Amino acid sequence: MLEDSGEMDNTFKDNLASVTRDAIALIRPEETDDTPSSFWLTNPMNTFIGNVAAGSEHSGFWFEMASSVRAPTNAMSEELSGMNPSILPLTLFEDNAAHSCKEHGVKTYPGVGLEPEGEPAVFKNTKSYRNRQSGVFIHNSRNINIESGIFADNLIGIDIDRSPTCSISDATIIGYTPEYRSLAEKINAHTLCVSAILYDFS
Repeated sequence: MLEDSGEMDNTFKDNLASVTRDAIALIRPEETDDTPSSFWLTNPMNTFIGNVAAGSEHSGFWFEMASSVRAPTNAMSEELSGMNPSILPLTLFEDNAAHSCKEHGVKTYPGVGLEPEGEPAVFKNTKSYRNRQSGVFIHNSRNINIESGIFADNLIGIDIDRSPTCSISDATIIGYTPEYRSLAEKINAHTLCVSAILYDFS
């Protein structure tokens, strides 16, 4: 995770995060550990390549943006004390996958949203499948491009809500694959509703 929103120029590559669970208790009321993600991203100026989030109790990748850097990191320099992470460019988000999450595969909700100034943030070749809600949920954000990727067997493939100047290109969106249908029929579950979701931790 990126703790205080001031962490930049880090690389997350070829990691697996699986079976992420809710925190039993919060250390402070304003924390969000009771709605966890396998990868918690609070500053977009970092590189994410080839990571997999599998079976999170909430979401796989969460861009939880804020308009300022939290203490004590914001006291480290004048640059950090005046930084607005939500408008910074996304360095690289490519070939990442999220599946079998209880909520979304990738999301920008809740929070102030991801709104990079200048070049758009690109989610490239994302694979997001078998999530109870959206494969990707873009909310309260702007200037985000979803390029290529596969989004299958989610309740909603890609959801762009209250988010202008976003685009989707060359993506494959599949509502209900034959493979998933075959698994569902074996346990007598014939829909993608919440009560019938299947988890695949392979």
